[in-house]
Amino acid sequence: MNSPRTLFLVVSLAVLVCALALAVGLSRMAPSAPGEAWPESVRFVLMLLACLSVIGVGWWLMSFDRSPREALRDRLRILLEVAPDAALVCRQDRKILMANEAAARLFGFKLKELPGRSLEELIPNLFAGQTSSLGSQDTLFKSPSSAWRISLGADNLIGRRKDGSETPIEVSFAPVDADGRRLMVCFIRDIAERKNLEERVQQSQKLEAIGRLAGGVAHDFNNLLTAILGYAELLLHGLPPGDPTREGLEEIKRAAERAASLTQQLLAFGRKQMLQPTVVDLNALVHETQKMLRRLIPEDIEIRLELDPDTQPVRADPTQTQQVLVNLVLNARDAMPRGGTITISTGNDELTRSQVRRLSDVRAGPYAVLTVTDTGCGMDEATLARVFEPFFTTKVQGKGTGLGLATAYGIVKQSGGHIEVESEPGQGTTFRVYLPIAEESIPTVPVAQELTRTPVGTETVLLAEDEAAVRSLLRRTLEQKGYVVLEACNGKEALQLCREHDGPIHVLLTDVVMPHLNGPELARQVQLLHPDVRVIFLSGYADSAVLQRGLDQSQAVFVPKPFRPETIIRMVREVLDRPQSQTA
Repeated sequence: MNSPRTLFLVVSLAVLVCALALAVGLSRMAPSAPGEAWPESVRFVLMLLACLSVIGVGWWLMSFDRSPREALRDRLRILLEVAPDAALVCRQDRKILMANEAAARLFGFKLKELPGRSLEELIPNLFAGQTSSLGSQDTLFKSPSSAWRISLGADNLIGRRKDGSETPIEVSFAPVDADGRRLMVCFIRDIAERKNLEERVQQSQKLEAIGRLAGGVAHDFNNLLTAILGYAELLLHGLPPGDPTREGLEEIKRAAERAASLTQQLLAFGRKQMLQPTVVDLNALVHETQKMLRRLIPEDIEIRLELDPDTQPVRADPTQTQQVLVNLVLNARDAMPRGGTITISTGNDELTRSQVRRLSDVRAGPYAVLTVTDTGCGMDEATLARVFEPFFTTKVQGKGTGLGLATAYGIVKQSGGHIEVESEPGQGTTFRVYLPIAEESIPTVPVAQELTRTPVGTETVLLAEDEAAVRSLLRRTLEQKGYVVLEACNGKEALQLCREHDGPIHVLLTDVVMPHLNGPELARQVQLLHPDVRVIFLSGYADSAVLQRGLDQSQAVFVPKPFRPETIIRMVREVLDRPQSQTA
């Protein structure tokens, strides 16, 4: 008999049975004549019987009092019931004594199925190799109580469910001493969602770092390409048709143009390109782009449109948004070498606060959604983790640069949107692009119209450019068209020239990022001296410092690098001929 309560019940029942037996025996010994007294021995036995009965009943009543072990069990049960995480109570042999409903849900068991199971069955790598952050299995239960109140989260512990699936967990241990033996209380937390969020943040930080590097390289590279393209074009203009030198110069020009296209993709991924946001009708954009896509998609691939007529207009750069769609469709095409179906759909959706907490660089609110789905080969988890990295590609060498999806990612992020992908091997791929809904029209600067001839001028241009090759090209180009050029290698020198110049300055042509004095601050200082001056910024990317320093992008003209000499001439002429109210 292991329980005092059981012992009390057995003894009490034995006393009652004995009392009943004695009572029956004494009833037969009772006096037959009325008034005859009981013998002395009989009265003694009756008194003894009454005392034993009272003692037996009292002993039986005392048996209902809880033992200290039972009281501890009740306290543990209450503790487990109120615990928000999964909780287990284990013996020294690591067998489970008690569990709560949260533990049953986490591991996929019924509550009654957990007691008696081994802790290692639920957490197989808890004592992997006999040692862990807890120490060895044998010394764990022998340590002082205060020495092993430990939390484990950095060891990548795995919780194994009843169906065999696994999930990352975090475990905390606390000791309980009861009746001379030690029990272990384990609190277990499922950290799968937290791990997923951490991985998303790390991926976002990695892409951001790569983007900054790519943007910086592309910015510097654009200065070199500007000089190569510019001088190649100037030399071509000076050669007569049929000159044998033209062929070499044409090759130089084409190579530089391909390099310029590559740098633009890098800038797009790094979110450093210049956007001209306006109100865009996604349905109209899809219809317009479809005409071009038909020429890029083979006949064995069908393009289906599922456009919601109630799709809200978005605020985005229409050209860059079209580029996103083209890149996603071309990626879908390459995933279906044997043909298939590409579905382009539009609609409205709203990202809630709980959703954006799992994302990065995106706000909660209403969005218009552009979706591209294919029936291609799909992607595994390893590919999905790197799908937006620049230069990452699963295609054979020479079949892709690995910048298509990276460019789409950068454009969407720079537009204030979000892009996500779902895919499984053999199940196709779905890309969803979330773009912010337009609240009002965004003012844009009209682009110079194509002219039949290159315009000339006689106005004064203050030129500030720290790259010597680009500065020399601009000076030579402007002077050939009749402009007076004041040349400076940085912002400080340009401001000094402005102060020393007696006549008017009609146009400030300046790089954005320069030593000593940047372009926006130079423009502010020059406008104080010459209020009517027109400003044109040159830059390899649209630096956020331009807007942060108080210049309105809608009132400033930006020319991206690399550029052609004719582009600069036409832009200068267009800015000079524009009404003053439309310029900076």
